Amino acid sequence: PQVVQIINDAGMFSTGLAALEFTNSDAIIYPFFSKDKFIVTTTYLSAGTTFSFTMQAAGNFTVNWGDGTIEQIERTNTNVATYSHTYDNAGAYQIGFGGMATGYPGAAAVLAFTGNPYVAGISGSLGAIFPTLGTSQPSFKEAFKDCVNLTSTIPSTLFDGVSGTIADSQFRGVFQGCVNLAGPIPADLFKGPFVSVGKQFGFGHLFNGCENLSGEIPAGLFANVSGPVGHYMFTHLFYNNARLTGSIPADLFANITGPSSSYGQRAFRDTFNGCLGLTGSIPGGLFRGITTTIQPGIFARTFANCPGLTGPIPEELFSNVTGIPTQDLFRQTFDGDSGLTGYVPANLFSGLTPGATATEMMTGVFSGTGLETECPSCRTEQYLTGYESWFDGRVSCIPTGNDTFDGDCVEYCPYGFTKLKTKTGLEFPIFSEKMTTPSINVKLDDGICFVPLRSGNGGRRSLNFKYQDKIWHAGTVDE
Repeated sequence: PQVVQIINDAGMFSTGLAALEFTNSDAIIYPFFSKDKFIVTTTYLSAGTTFSFTMQAAGNFTVNWGDGTIEQIERTNTNVATYSHTYDNAGAYQIGFGGMATGYPGAAAVLAFTGNPYVAGISGSLGAIFPTLGTSQPSFKEAFKDCVNLTSTIPSTLFDGVSGTIADSQFRGVFQGCVNLAGPIPADLFKGPFVSVGKQFGFGHLFNGCENLSGEIPAGLFANVSGPVGHYMFTHLFYNNARLTGSIPADLFANITGPSSSYGQRAFRDTFNGCLGLTGSIPGGLFRGITTTIQPGIFARTFANCPGLTGPIPEELFSNVTGIPTQDLFRQTFDGDSGLTGYVPANLFSGLTPGATATEMMTGVFSGTGLETECPSCRTEQYLTGYESWFDGRVSCIPTGNDTFDGDCVEYCPYGFTKLKTKTGLEFPIFSEKMTTPSINVKLDDGICFVPLRSGNGGRRSLNFKYQDKIWHAGTVDE
C-alpha cells in the first residue's frame, strides 16, 4: 500500500484531508510529526547499538530515528525521562526531532545528550522545538556536555526562538568537554535579545574544554545580551580553547553592567584561561560597564595562561571597579601571561579602598608575566600602590619630569657622535631621542640627535641658552 505522510508547517498533525486525492484505493494514511527541526548525526554504529537521550519538557514531540522508525512522544509533565532506540543494522544515522514544547521544568535541560559517545554532528534549531514561552525559559544546561565525538560546527540557528530574561544556568556548559567540536563560533549564536537580571551561570562553562574550536572570538557574540552580570555568568567561558586566535574583542561585554550587591561572584573567573592562541593587547574598555560593588573572585584567573597576549596592561582596565576588596578578587588574573610587558599601571587598582585587604585577593596576580621588576633610573621612579607584596616583584613606575636624564639608560646618538665637545674641553652628552623641551638639535648626515637642556644658569661648566625669555643650560656628562 502507499503511505502518505501528513504534516503542516509547524510539523504538527494535519487534519486537512479534503485536499488530498488518492489514486490507490489501498492507501494508508499515517499522520506523524515528520518535519525535523533539529537533527543529530550519529557516529558509525554497530548493529545492536542503543542510542539514548533525556527530555524534561511538556508538549508533543516526534523522533525520527533515521531507520524508518518514527516515535511520537506526548508529555503532560516536565519530569525527566530517557528515550532509547536500538539499531538492528550497522551504519551512521540522522535522528530528526520535531514538535513543540508547552512547558519547562526550570534549570534542567529540556533535551540532553550528555556524555553520549554516538553524537557526531548537530544541525537545525533546538529553539524551534523549545522556544521561550512567555516568561518561561527552556534550559540547555550541559545539553552536549562531554560528547567527545561531536565533530561538527555549531549551527548559528541553534537557539533561534529563545529570548528574554536569562534563567539560572540556561546556557551553562552546553558544549563543555566537547574536545572535538570544530570550526568557528557563530557570531549570531545568541540572537535573543536577552536581558540579564543577575541569574547565575548564564553562559558559564559554555565552551569549557573545547580545545578544537578555531577562529576568532566574534565581536558581537554577546551584543544582544544586556544587564547586570550574575554569579559565574562568564566563568570558564573559553577555558582551554587553545586554538582560538586573534585578539579579544573590545566590545565583547559592552552591554554587561553591575554587578549588583547580590550577584557577580566569580563572574569572569577563568574566562580566557588557557587560550594559548589569543594575541594582541588586552582591550582597556573590556569591563567598562562593571562598576561599584566588588564580588569575590570576579576577576580570578581571567586572562591566565594566555602567553600570546602582548603589550602593557591598560591602566583603565579596572577603572570602574571600586570599593572594599573581596576574597580572590584578582587572584592570578594575569598568571602565566609571559607576553605582557611594561610596568604595573600606577592606577590599575586605584578604585580599591586604600589599605583594605582580603584573603588571597591578589595572590599571583602577575606571576609568570613579562612585566618589569625594576624601574629605569632615568625619568621614572617607583610608584607605591600599597599592594606590592602581591606583585611577585613587579613594579609600578611613574615619570619624574622631562628635565631629568641619565646616559646609562637612554641610548646615545647612534651615528658615531656621543658627545658634543667645546674648545675649552667641556663634553655634553648627545642622545638618540628628545628628552627635554627645549633641547639642542644636532643635525647629522644620518639623522638628528639631541642634547637635553636643564632650566636655569648652569655656571662655568655649562652652555647657557636663552629660549622664550628663560635661561637653559646643557649639563656635562658627569653632572
